[in-house]
Amino acid sequence: MDSALPSNESTPERTQRSSNVFRRMPSLVLLAGALCFVVGPALYFWQLKQKVLVTPWYIPGLSTLGAVTMVGMLYVRPNVWRGILCAGSVVLCGLEWYGLGVGVSTPVYHGPVRVGSAVPAFSTQLSSGLEFTNQDLTSAASTILVFFRGRW
Repeated sequence: MDSALPSNESTPERTQRSSNVFRRMPSLVLLAGALCFVVGPALYFWQLKQKVLVTPWYIPGLSTLGAVTMVGMLYVRPNVWRGILCAGSVVLCGLEWYGLGVGVSTPVYHGPVRVGSAVPAFSTQLSSGLEFTNQDLTSAASTILVFFRGRW
């Protein structure tokens, strides 16, 4: 009768099995953090292939999630290689935020063109293939110049 243990007591096998699961946990966290860094650019390439041109804020967002998971992994099991990987992920995350926030900013807007001011020198090609320059706007006829970026 004494050989049967109550269900609430742990055996050495159960303790060893549960400790192995926790020992593997930092590796899973490392994998999840690394996947966050890989999934962001992969989603961006898919977005470009679908010709959807919106700001990819999810890239630094996923990068931040990856960096946080790697910092958590380093806290659970400190190691030199994990520290190097964590530092690299934090730097990469910072560069992604900088690149998206500052690196792709638009030029300073100086206001609308004033009536009677000279048009800057330019040259472009019309859809018919003919060249169009600022000299073509100097004719006596009234001219309206429309900037249309087109559809991607």
